[in-house]
Amino acid sequence: MTDERRKELERRLEAEKADLEVEKRRGKRPLEDLTGGDEAGAPVVGGTTWTPQQDDEAARSEHADDARKSLEDSEEQVRRVEEALRRMREESKG
Repeated sequence: MTDERRKELERRLEAEKADLEVEKRRGKRPLEDLTGGDEAGAPVVGGTTWTPQQDDEAARSEHADDARKSLEDSEEQVRRVEEALRRMREESKG
């Protein structure tokens, strides 16, 4: 294992672990529930009306599993990088 490659993987592992910690902290995302519109709450978009409630309902059904999937992806990425580092260390020993 080259020292440069090992250091690169170690940096990547730290970044992936940091990403995982962010994924574990559940809460509203910065743009959730952010809708524009007129004072009545029904913005005109492309000649049609779309209420904030409709937007929220669509987002809930469309993105219902996004947080879970993102967390699972982050956990898998940490495992992959840890495994790559483990293999590189074993190869360098003998």
